[in-house]
Amino acid sequence: MAFTATQTPRERKLGEATQAASAYFGETITSKFVLDKSKRKNVARARMWCMAYIRWRFPEMSQPQTARLFQKKDHTTVWNAERRARVLFPDAIFCLGDADEVIGRIEALGLGGADAA
Repeated sequence: MAFTATQTPRERKLGEATQAASAYFGETITSKFVLDKSKRKNVARARMWCMAYIRWRFPEMSQPQTARLFQKKDHTTVWNAERRARVLFPDAIFCLGDADEVIGRIEALGLGGADAA
C-alpha cells in the first residue's frame, strides 16, 4: 500500500495494520472492515489482529489512543484484543519480539524496507 502525503496519521496506521493483516490472513482486509461494529468472528478476529499489530508496531501509542483509533470506548477492548491475539495467532509478527528488532532482521534478510518494493 502506497502512503500519500494527504493521509492522516490515523489512516496511515490503519492502512499499515490492514495491509499486514491482509498478508497474514491471505485475504483483503480494509480499514472499513476492521472499523465495522460487527461481532462476526472473521471481522472481530481481523480487528483484534490489527489492534495487537498497532500496539506492537507503534509502542508509543497508549491503549486508550489505540481504542480511539478503532472508535472504541475504552482501553480494555484493546487490552483484551492484545491478550487474545497472542493466543489465537502465535505465529503473527507481533508475537516474534520487539518491532524494531524484528523489522531489522527482516531488512537484513533483504525481505523488507525501501529496496524490497
